[in-house]
Amino acid sequence: ALLYRKEMKLDKILDNFEVPEVIKIYQATNLVGFTKTGSPLMIVRTGVTDRKGIFLSIRREEMTKYCLFMAEKISRLMEQTSKETGNNISGMTMIQDFQGFGLKNIYRPSIAFFAQMTKIYDENFPELLDALYIVNAPRIFYMVYAAIRPFLSERTRQKVHIFAGNYQSKLLEVVGSENLPKFLGGELVDENGSPFCEALIGKGGEVPKSYYLSDSDNDKLSGNFSTVYVGARDSLTLNFDIDTPGSVIKWEFKTDGHNIAFGIYKNVSRNNDETDKIEVVTVLRRDCHLYTEIGSYCCDTPGQ
Repeated sequence: ALLYRKEMKLDKILDNFEVPEVIKIYQATNLVGFTKTGSPLMIVRTGVTDRKGIFLSIRREEMTKYCLFMAEKISRLMEQTSKETGNNISGMTMIQDFQGFGLKNIYRPSIAFFAQMTKIYDENFPELLDALYIVNAPRIFYMVYAAIRPFLSERTRQKVHIFAGNYQSKLLEVVGSENLPKFLGGELVDENGSPFCEALIGKGGEVPKSYYLSDSDNDKLSGNFSTVYVGARDSLTLNFDIDTPGSVIKWEFKTDGHNIAFGIYKNVSRNNDETDKIEVVTVLRRDCHLYTEIGSYCCDTPGQ
């Protein structure tokens, strides 16, 4: 976990990362206060969020950084609240509302992405989550959860509570009416008097296609591409020896017809001459059949 924090520069991510505009406007997710025990409270309106539109509008590297940004923000908030109150705040509480969720909300790349992010959270932010309440869960939700559940540790699975209905009394017990949005059974409204608290959580809604990435976004491509065939269940590995601190690895690639998984590992030597492989660019499936995948990684230290 310490090596991952260092390689991903998590200590500086709150200062250096700018949340993409499409997330600010169209992702209905935010911290809205605290529970009765002082746990940070996050509300996620999954049913009104155009997950496909968001994923077609930003690169996976940006989405990974956004998720790490939020995890670090919450961790810092818990640390600050613990100091101010004298109580040990050991995790956040999340309420995920699936009202309105249907087939239109299912986008396989986003499911695969969040399944992999749960593994990263478990390994690097094990105390991030205190409880997750899934409310208004439709039947189709269980199909999505079945895809993600194998990636959850047993510790995390025990923190997940699923309600198809009749959840208000439980949420009021945990949160209290003053900090629980009105649409979930509480009394909280936003500055405009909305029971859905769009000014606090975000409005969600369909992402305009003008936000979508395309090859027209890549006017500065080098054009110096080579072609290689990578078959199904096959892989291509490129090794680089980095001699100079601050060296930057850059990549540009596109596939014909299908997406492909891509990531970067760094070999880190231990004192006992053993070597660990640290994932410094998260291995994720990239929609490079839709647009050219572009990214970079700065190597702070020499190595392979």
